[in-house]
Amino acid sequence: MFIQIVAVVPEARGRGIGLALLTAAADREPRRNIALATQDDNFAVRSLNAKFEKSIDASIGRVRLDTYRDSDLGIQRGKDYRPWVIQRDKSGRPE
Repeated sequence: MFIQIVAVVPEARGRGIGLALLTAAADREPRRNIALATQDDNFAVRSLNAKFEKSIDASIGRVRLDTYRDSDLGIQRGKDYRPWVIQRDKSGRPE
């Protein structure tokens, strides 16, 4: 499963809405790994990803930039995006 964009208006940030959105997406496909991309210097999103990973009892790790198509991740080259995969099966085997 690919997550391209999670956005919460500034006035509503810090209330758990981003985590709720990610969890709702994960609940739709509970056996699939989740691919997403973030910019390395976006520490708020990286913190959210860590909370999300923990909340669904999964593990997150970086993957090579060419592992997924840019269009699947909704990213553009040259913008310092880093792809990640959240492994739902902690053995490391995609399901």
